[in-house]
Amino acid sequence: MMHSSKNSIEIGRELDRSVVIGSLPEATQGFITTDQELSAQNRVRIEAPIRLFDLDTFGVSTTALRRQLAESYASLPWDEYDVRREQIQLIRNSYPNLSSEDEQQLISYYRGESSRAAIAIYLNGLSPQDQSALFQIQPYRRKAISQFSVKFDDQLTIEQIPVKPVVQEVGVQDIRSIARSYPEMNSDAVTAPEFTKTLLALASMVKSVDPLVSEIELTAWQVSIVARQRQAASNSPEGIHQDGADYIISALVLDRSNITGGNSRVFGPDKSTKYLEHTLVPGQGIFQADSGSALWHDVTPIAVADPSRGEGMRSILGFDVRVVRRG
Repeated sequence: MMHSSKNSIEIGRELDRSVVIGSLPEATQGFITTDQELSAQNRVRIEAPIRLFDLDTFGVSTTALRRQLAESYASLPWDEYDVRREQIQLIRNSYPNLSSEDEQQLISYYRGESSRAAIAIYLNGLSPQDQSALFQIQPYRRKAISQFSVKFDDQLTIEQIPVKPVVQEVGVQDIRSIARSYPEMNSDAVTAPEFTKTLLALASMVKSVDPLVSEIELTAWQVSIVARQRQAASNSPEGIHQDGADYIISALVLDRSNITGGNSRVFGPDKSTKYLEHTLVPGQGIFQADSGSALWHDVTPIAVADPSRGEGMRSILGFDVRVVRRG
């Protein structure tokens, strides 16, 4: 494996996109836990990689990363897909026999191609309580993304690429399979030195568990989840799931403020045998295999810990890894 050096990382500009040229960092200390240790603890053979890690493992400063990304987190846009998904679910619960035409109309609304008038026609079939609730649903996640091409050649390169609509390979019945478009991460966040080191750490973990990989595509998710009084929030509204990528960092937590909950969990193939449960603190994350593996995951909802302090918040980075080429 290529060895790291602070002087080996160079950041250039090409068509206003960041290009990182460097080498893979090796872990400077052990992981908090791995699939091997979890196999022994759970008395089961886990045949897919799991790494519970701290950024310090790769010499990344959590304090510096939080400082460098703080301004971009404060300006993240709300994810309106969450609102539309909850509204559609409420309608489907009251209209169990929707026609294919109705479903197409709801999907168009979910994509943001039509206005709220598209769902107002269903009001008469809702209970008075649901009628009131339909347009009172509030967004609770702020999101932006960036995408990168990573090539493991003689010289490791990480190049930012234009963001594409997100399509998760999770089956046509799952609403996450519908293409969604998100705003791009702030350029200052993408080029922040500690964010660059985080990308290199992720690339190192991928290479360590999949040595033949020669090219990957990364999608980075910058997410802030807000819990309000009498309204819990979750970064896993779909429940126990896979994300449809080859490998993921389901969450790398950067901030937890005035909340309870938010326990990250990894399950086996039966979706009920729990391999790992851990409340990630700032600087900690979980790297694991995803699509095609026996691993499933979720995170428990967060709730306000002290109502007198107002809202609660959990800010994370998430990463989806798609293998483009091996060998």
